Amino acid sequence: MAMRNIALSLLLLICDISGSASTFNVGNQSGSEAKNTSPCSSESSMQGPCRTGTPPGITYAITALNWTRTISSSLTGGTTATVTLTPCPTGIDTTGKGLYQIAIYSSAYTAFEAQEVTGGTCTSGASSGTVVFTPNYSYSTGYHMLSASSGIQETWNSTCGTYSYVAQDGQCNVILPANNTSNNLANNYAIYGTLFLRGSQAALSGYGARIFCLERGPCIQAGDQKSANDFSSITVRGITFNACGHTCGSQYPDWTTNASYAGVNITNTVESSGVQTITTATAHGFRVRDMVTILFTDDSSYWGDAVVVSVPSATTFTVKGASGTNISSQATPGVVALAFDAVLDNAYSTHLIDLTIDGNNGAGRFNNFFSFWDDENATVSHFSGTGAVNHSLTWSGSYIFSGGAAHAPNSQQFAPVISVRDSSITANGSNCATVYNSNGLYFENTVCQASGLWQVYSSNTRGNYQGANIKNIYSESACALNPASPAATPFPGLGVAGMIFGDSTTVARYSVLGGNGVAGCTQISGTGSTIGFSYYIVVHDNTLHYTSSPELVEYWNSTGSDSPSVKWPRVANGRDNITYDVIRMTPAGVNTATAPGYNATPYPYPGGCPGGSGGTCGSVATGLTQSSACSGLVCSYTDSSSTSSSAYSVPNVGNYQGHINFWPGLLVYVGEGTVTSPVYVDTELAPGICFGCGGSAIQIADRCNAYTSAGSGAYDVCIAGIANNGVPNQGALFLPDGFPGSRMVMSKGRLNFLDEGSAIDPHHIITLLDSQPGLTPASPGYRPPASANDVWIGTDVAPGSGFTSGQLAFGAPVAITNYIAQIGDGVHANWLEQLTSKQKIFAVPVRINEGNSFTLGDGSPLSKMKIYRVNNTQASRVPPQSCADVAAEAKGLSKADQIASINPPGRLGNLSLNAYPGDEDRIIFHFCNPSSSEAFAPSGTYTFLALR
Repeated sequence: MAMRNIALSLLLLICDISGSASTFNVGNQSGSEAKNTSPCSSESSMQGPCRTGTPPGITYAITALNWTRTISSSLTGGTTATVTLTPCPTGIDTTGKGLYQIAIYSSAYTAFEAQEVTGGTCTSGASSGTVVFTPNYSYSTGYHMLSASSGIQETWNSTCGTYSYVAQDGQCNVILPANNTSNNLANNYAIYGTLFLRGSQAALSGYGARIFCLERGPCIQAGDQKSANDFSSITVRGITFNACGHTCGSQYPDWTTNASYAGVNITNTVESSGVQTITTATAHGFRVRDMVTILFTDDSSYWGDAVVVSVPSATTFTVKGASGTNISSQATPGVVALAFDAVLDNAYSTHLIDLTIDGNNGAGRFNNFFSFWDDENATVSHFSGTGAVNHSLTWSGSYIFSGGAAHAPNSQQFAPVISVRDSSITANGSNCATVYNSNGLYFENTVCQASGLWQVYSSNTRGNYQGANIKNIYSESACALNPASPAATPFPGLGVAGMIFGDSTTVARYSVLGGNGVAGCTQISGTGSTIGFSYYIVVHDNTLHYTSSPELVEYWNSTGSDSPSVKWPRVANGRDNITYDVIRMTPAGVNTATAPGYNATPYPYPGGCPGGSGGTCGSVATGLTQSSACSGLVCSYTDSSSTSSSAYSVPNVGNYQGHINFWPGLLVYVGEGTVTSPVYVDTELAPGICFGCGGSAIQIADRCNAYTSAGSGAYDVCIAGIANNGVPNQGALFLPDGFPGSRMVMSKGRLNFLDEGSAIDPHHIITLLDSQPGLTPASPGYRPPASANDVWIGTDVAPGSGFTSGQLAFGAPVAITNYIAQIGDGVHANWLEQLTSKQKIFAVPVRINEGNSFTLGDGSPLSKMKIYRVNNTQASRVPPQSCADVAAEAKGLSKADQIASINPPGRLGNLSLNAYPGDEDRIIFHFCNPSSSEAFAPSGTYTFLALR
């Protein structure tokens, strides 16, 4: 049926099309419209108990509590009004708790609104009474007042209670009948304001029913806005949501053009005396008491849901302060829109089951679908949503959202624990989940596809302590979902993120397990035929002296003479002074065609950016300021591909600390100066982006992907490689040992093969090269008998030896070779020591330190060999057939030394010469002359070899 007919039916035939709200009571729940002795009313076609009799102790109240009144008085916009209703509708609530609204419209539909009832004397079903409220618009005599929920709120109130003591409300089940088979309009329910579900152990069920959300705030609110502990175990199930907007009638807003729904850009923020004032670039259209959501300002103190306190002008509004201190005026980008949510949850243990979005929702879109405040056990299960969340240049909505308690009533702390299970989200340009105050986010067995900025963003930016755990997620996304034009997000044309794990506490834990992981993409621009350049941004917080690692932001298809336009998301940290450096290089990656092994182009690293022409790593701009480089939330720089880059000193470690609004990539992690809790994943999500990881591991993976890389400034710990994937060398396994920048202590090793037995036996501990690769995987336990042809490290102790008798053994079938300052390529014989089955070869001098010895064969052990040099020895006369001794100093000589190989300074003639140690440090040269003539021992320098 045409949407025009739906609109007409909704407005003119409300009682006919909205069905009857059915309640299911346990015991004698007071406050019901009726207690029927018959199980069903005559007009009901419900099955089950209605046809078989009422079970004992259960009462069905089939009621039509929708109501409308024509009022004879007039209303003045902005002025509190007291209106008499005769009679008072059943289920009305005038207690002023902020949990009941009425709808008002003029006879010609020139004005329409829903307003909170703040007081009055009407009680449920009374013959007469008053309601107190403040309209936004003025109305002449004869305007209409009606239920703001097609009677659903009144049915809920009469069944579940509106007691002053909240513990008395609940234990009820309200059913929205979907019992018309001839006209689907009978299954439609118009919600003109917010439907408040108060009560514990209470349920709203609407299988087959559809609700049209037609006003400015949350369509359904579970609990109140005072404390999540007031109500618990509220269940909403089986309802289809529709945000049709003006397609349901011209009197309703056009979500695409109405600024308050579509979102507006922020230009300035300030907080003074507990009040925040927000300035927008264009007229915002907000009203007092509107709930709005603020995002992406430089100072995150402004983020989250807030209630408008005042509207000083068309481009300013105020909300309750959040920081507790004054914040000076600051020019800042950002976006703000009405908190037009399908469901707002501020109860405890709320269950949202089998909810769907109407595929025929026309032009209407929610700004977020589920918004969570302080529910520490919220569950979304079997949800199905496709493309009904707003996203544009001025807004980026999410299906799962929690923005923190910055502006919460009663100074609540929002600590949501959110579980999303067995659901399907096709975001079509919006986001699957955004949680800035995670106390635990759990995504399991869920589809998250076609996301615009990210699939999941989880952080503690706005409070709490926990992270996110993703299990069995099916994901798809593409850069086309965030085009540069027409803009579909506040960061147009900047790519898509898979997971963003933002600034978090040290106890936050993150994991991505099972499924097909996550999807993200880095923007590819340019008109060249191949990717010539990759661009990286280094962020400097000059106030706190923090610097990021180089972060990949864009690929460019260069023609070689073009002017690449580099774009990246604005990074801000409150009022800190932020600047940017831009690095250009050939895209990092692996060339598997190069043999042997692979030729890897590394990401920017310290000492690896000398600058130069083309894709040589280097900087093309440094010190770019926010004011010079950024327009709104997007920063840019125009490069020249024909100009050489400059030498750039890449930071040793990135220590940036602060939040980020957005960054493209498969996995984006903000490490707060280091990573205390790496992401645990089944399969490596690479390459990753890590702000402030401090040279730490960004993720721990059970299995590597094809190339194993975490980008710049971090690394991955990957336990298992992937065989038969065409990569010659599998990714390396890092075992971090020590904290970056810390000093090591003398301790046992990081890799410890602990044996808890009573003794050790000879065995191979590490097999470096298995000579029988077919045998090993076919053997139970994968440990067949050792082979002499293996290359191994182990121990060769006698069987049953004690732990203090351990021996280190190395084995190889051909040789064990040692290298210094060489790579050992097997081609060049540049080793320094080699052991084969035939010999031990040394290609360097051999030295045995004092106190040690060596033995050749069965000879005597030698502990010292030294050549002594004795200078300035005087000539000595040796008579015929006589001997003469000449003493000289020889420092270090001992009486235990044996003297050999004496070398005199000149010819001895007929003289013979030997030597022996005298006293310590003395040598005696003994000359003998066997001839009949006198002889002379030559003067000069004598050398000799001493052995010990």
